[in-house]
Amino acid sequence: MKRCLLAVLFTAGTVSAQSSYFPPAGSWAHKQPAELGLDPVKLGAAIAWAQAHETERALDFSDQEKTFGTRLGSMPTRRAHTNGMVIYKGFVVAEFGDTSAVDPTYSVAKSILATIAGVAVRDGRIASLIDPVGKSVVDGGYAGPNAGITWQHHLQQESEWQGSLWGKNADFIGAAAFGAGERKPRAALAPGTFFEYNDVRINRFALSLLRVFDQPLPEVFQEEVMGPIGASSSWKWVPYTNSYVDLHGRQAASVSGGTRWGFNSFFGT
Repeated sequence: MKRCLLAVLFTAGTVSAQSSYFPPAGSWAHKQPAELGLDPVKLGAAIAWAQAHETERALDFSDQEKTFGTRLGSMPTRRAHTNGMVIYKGFVVAEFGDTSAVDPTYSVAKSILATIAGVAVRDGRIASLIDPVGKSVVDGGYAGPNAGITWQHHLQQESEWQGSLWGKNADFIGAAAFGAGERKPRAALAPGTFFEYNDVRINRFALSLLRVFDQPLPEVFQEEVMGPIGASSSWKWVPYTNSYVDLHGRQAASVSGGTRWGFNSFFGT
């Protein structure tokens, strides 16, 4: 399935310690491509290619329930045309389209979950990625056929986790619940033997990370990643309407790893 993504292109580059540039929050400097040794003609051709290969999805996004099934949260009704910026050595060297538009960015939160898992390993909350998740997450989600699932299985999307979460079943069967994304029935396989892009299982991974941090993941991400790097503070990571758990007597949001059934992640300027 093609996705409408905010096209942000990052080009690697190396600079000396003396000339390294770190833009202040909210004030990235612009430079002409040639100033940094880039070929403006080739850069322009790359941008033209991106603009000429826009997603085939309609600008009107009101058909999301038909595409994804029953919604669990709000979704945008329109998307912007292809847009983005090119950043090289910390400088904005090109910008095209409406980069201020709030676009649906499906599955961007999966990368954020992986980053949070890295923080958990760094801090010893996860001793080893090959440990069974049920060793440290005891909430009933890793009993029976799910007992052998490791953190690595979740990270590699090959957990084969079985069960339901937030009203969606991991088998993705049924057009009412999953829209055009439903799949044919198949037998569950052993964890680690089959890759499947499955948001129910990613959402289970997110809930498990909440358990090991004992804290909602948006708070963890702000404290451990966004704050220390001086990133924007206007971002949001919104849960489904029903994805809350009891955390020491308070309702805590368990956020998603994708936006398949609700507009869960927003990154501002």
